[in-house]
Amino acid sequence: MAKKALSERLAEARDSTTSAARLKELAKERSVKIGRALARNPSLPRSAFAQIGEKFPDEILENPALGLLELEHPTLFDDLPVEARVALAGSKNADESILRALGCGTGIPAKVRVAVAANPNLSAELMREFAGQAIAVRAGVGQNPAAPEDLLRQLAGDTSPVVRSSVARNENAPNTLLEQLARDVSIEVRQAVATNTKTPANVLQRLVTDAEIEVRESAADNVKTPAEIRELVEKVVARERYGVTRSRLKRSVSIDDAIRLSSPDLGDFAAQLAAQHRGLPPEILERLARRDCLRVRRTVAANPNTPQPVLKKLGADHDGDDAEIVRQGLASNPRAPAELLRSLANDPSLEIRCRVATNRSTPAEVLERLANDEERDVQLAVIDNRNVPESILAHLCRSEDEAIRIELASSFWPPSLVMSELVDDSSVEVRRALAANPGADVEILDQLADDCDTKVRQNIVHQFRLKKVPESIAKKLFRDSHVVVRRALAHHRELSATVVEAMATDQCPKVRKAIANNPSATPNALRVLADDEDDEVRRHVASHRSTPAVILTTLAENDGDRIRSSIARNPSAPPEVLANLANDDDTWLRRSVAENPSTPISTLAELAGQEDEGVREAVAANKSTTPELLEKLAEDSTVSVGKKVAAHESIQMETLVRLASSNKGHRMGVAKNTKTPPEVLEKLADDGDYFVRMSVALNPSTPVDVLEKLAGDEEKDVRHYLARNPAAPPEVLRRLATEENDDPRERVARHLSSPPEVLDELAEAEEFRVRSFVAANPSTRSEVLYELSRDPSEYVRYQVAANESTPAEALEELLSDPEGNNARVAWDTLNQ
Repeated sequence: MAKKALSERLAEARDSTTSAARLKELAKERSVKIGRALARNPSLPRSAFAQIGEKFPDEILENPALGLLELEHPTLFDDLPVEARVALAGSKNADESILRALGCGTGIPAKVRVAVAANPNLSAELMREFAGQAIAVRAGVGQNPAAPEDLLRQLAGDTSPVVRSSVARNENAPNTLLEQLARDVSIEVRQAVATNTKTPANVLQRLVTDAEIEVRESAADNVKTPAEIRELVEKVVARERYGVTRSRLKRSVSIDDAIRLSSPDLGDFAAQLAAQHRGLPPEILERLARRDCLRVRRTVAANPNTPQPVLKKLGADHDGDDAEIVRQGLASNPRAPAELLRSLANDPSLEIRCRVATNRSTPAEVLERLANDEERDVQLAVIDNRNVPESILAHLCRSEDEAIRIELASSFWPPSLVMSELVDDSSVEVRRALAANPGADVEILDQLADDCDTKVRQNIVHQFRLKKVPESIAKKLFRDSHVVVRRALAHHRELSATVVEAMATDQCPKVRKAIANNPSATPNALRVLADDEDDEVRRHVASHRSTPAVILTTLAENDGDRIRSSIARNPSAPPEVLANLANDDDTWLRRSVAENPSTPISTLAELAGQEDEGVREAVAANKSTTPELLEKLAEDSTVSVGKKVAAHESIQMETLVRLASSNKGHRMGVAKNTKTPPEVLEKLADDGDYFVRMSVALNPSTPVDVLEKLAGDEEKDVRHYLARNPAAPPEVLRRLATEENDDPRERVARHLSSPPEVLDELAEAEEFRVRSFVAANPSTRSEVLYELSRDPSEYVRYQVAANESTPAEALEELLSDPEGNNARVAWDTLNQ
C-alpha cells in the first residue's frame, strides 16, 4: 500500500477522532510538523506521551487534555523517562504547578531538578528552596534570569565555583555583582563574567588582560568589549593559544598597537606583550622597565631594542633570588653589554649560565670559562653556540664526559679538525652520532666506514639519502658483513654500475630484491637477477624499465601470473609480448595490458570489445588510445567507461561537445577535460548532479567567473574541490579559507596561489595539519615561516625545515630542534 501524502498524514495527526493505533504509528515519523500536531492532539495516547513530549515539550504542555490526563494518572510525570521530564521542565509553557509536579518530591533525578531550577516561571519561593540543595541545582537557580537580586548575591558568595560561574553568566546579574565576580580567584568564574554580554565595558577591558589565556580569549570574543581593544587582544591571544606569540609579535601587532598595549590601564599582561615588540621606542621600554611586575621587566630585559643603559640598570637593581627571571632575560639578549654577560656567567642559577653560554654575543673568554663549568648542561650549551671558538670545541672533545662528546659529535658546525679527533673515540655512541651528522665531510665518513660497529656503518649509508654515495665509501660497504648495511646501501637511488652489478649476486634475497627495484640497476645486473630463485626478485626485474626486451619475453613465457602481470604493466615490454598477454584468461592481467601505453593500437582495439568493463575502462583511459577508438567507446553504456572516454585528451571536439548532453559518466568526463570549451563548462556548472559540478570545479580550464559562482554552491564537496583547482583565483581561495571543514582549509593552505594574508591567518589554525601545509607552501611569507619554526608540533617544524623559502635565520634555529630529524632536514635545506 502506497504511503499517504504529507498533507493527509498531517490532517490525521491533528484530528482528535483519529484512532489511537494510527496516532501511535504517526508518532514514529520524523516529520516536525506531524510531531507538533500530535503533541497538541487531545486524543494522543498516553503510551506516545513520553516520546512526543521529549521532542516537543512546548506543544505538549499546550495540549487541552493534559489536565485531565494528570487527574486520571497522578504519577504521569513520575512515569516519564528522565530526558522527557528534563525537556518539559525547561519549557517556556511550564507553569508553577507543572514545575512543582516535576521538581518537588523525593527521588527526583538531579537533571530534572536543575532544569526546574533554571526555569524563569519558577516562583521566588521555590527558587529559595532550591538554592539550598545540591551544587548543580544551586547553579540552576544562579543562571535563572528571573532570580531575585538578593538571591543572586547569596549565590555569588557560594563556596562552589560552579555556582558562582552560573551567576556570572546570568545576564540579569547586577553590574556590581559582575565586577565582584570578575576578581574571583577561580578562572572558571572570571571566564564566565568575560562571556556575559551584559558585563560592563570597563570590566571587560580589565579581563582582556587577565593572567589566564582562557579568560583573555573569552573577553576578546565578547561583542561588548570595545572594538579597538577586542581587535588588538584577539591577535595576540590567538597567537599565544597556538604557541607562536613569543616568536615575533612585530608582524601580528603594529607598533601603534604595541604602544597602546603599554598603557598602565591595560595591566601587566598587556605590558608584557608590548615589551616583546622589537620596534617599541626606547623611551617606552625604559618606562616598562620600571614596572613592578617581574615578568614585564624580564621581557624588557630580553628585548634587543632595549637601550644598554636600561639593561645595565636592570642587571644592577635585580640581584636577588626573586628577580632571577629578569636576569634570564638579560642573559638571552644578543645586545647585552659584554661586562653584564661576564657578570651573569658567574650567576648561581644554572638556567642563567646556560643562557649566557648560548648567547652569540658572549665574549670568547667567558665561553672558555663556561666550557669548564661544573654543570654538564652549561658545557652542552656552549657547544650549541655558533660563535664558539674552535679551540674551545677541541678542548671539549677531549672531555671525560661521554654526553659532552656525543653532543659535540651531533652538532653541525664543529670544524673537521675537531671531528677528526672523535673518529676514533672509545665510545660507540659518539662514533654513531658522528656518522649520523650531516655536517661530517666525506673524509670523516670514509674513515668511519671501517668502523667495527654496524650502526655506525648503517648511519653512513643514511647520510647519503639525498645525494650520490662516494665510490670509495660504497666499495667498502657493499661487501659489509652485516646484511642491514648492505640492504640500506642497495636501496640507495644513486649507485655506480660497479656497485650495483656486484650487489646483484649478494647472498641475501632482500638485498637482491632492493637492487632489482633500484632505478640505478643496469641491464647487466637485471640479466643476472632475471634468473634469481626468489620470485619477488624476478617480479621486480619484470617491472624494471631498464630490463632488456629479450629478458621480458623469456619471463613472460616461463613465469607465473604475478610476474607476467608486472610485465603487462611495464612500458618497456615488447609489443608482441603485450599482444600475447592480452589473450590471457586472467582478467586482471588483461586490464594491466589495457592500461599500458606501449600496448599496440590493434591490441587495444581488441580489448575495447571485451565483456569486462574494467578492461574497457582501462582502454578508455590509455593515453595511446586513438580518437577513432574513443569514438567507438563513446557508445559504451557503462558510466565508468564513458567518464574516461569524455575525459581523454585525444577525444575529438565534436564528440566532446556531444557527450556534454549525454549520461552522467559522459558529463563528468567532459567536465574534467581541459579541452572542453568555456561555454560548455559554464553549462555543466549548473548540472543537477553535484558530481558533475565537482568535476567542473576541479578543471583548471574552467573560467574564473564560473569558479567564483561554484564557490557558493550548496554542496560542500563542490566547494572543497575548488580548493584543489590549481587555477583557483585568490578571491575564491580567500572565501574557501573561511570554511569550517578542515579539508578545504588544508587545500587552500597548500595552494601556491593563496594570498599571503590568507596563509597568515591559516598559520594560526588550531589544527596542526592546516599549519603544516602553510609551513610547506613556498608562497608563505618568510616572517610566518620563522614563527612556524617554533610551532609546538614537530611535524609543522619539519615542513618549515624542508621548505626552501624558509629564511636562513629560522633554519639555523631548527638546527637545535629537539626532534633530530627536523635538525637534519634543516641542515640539508640550509646547504642546498
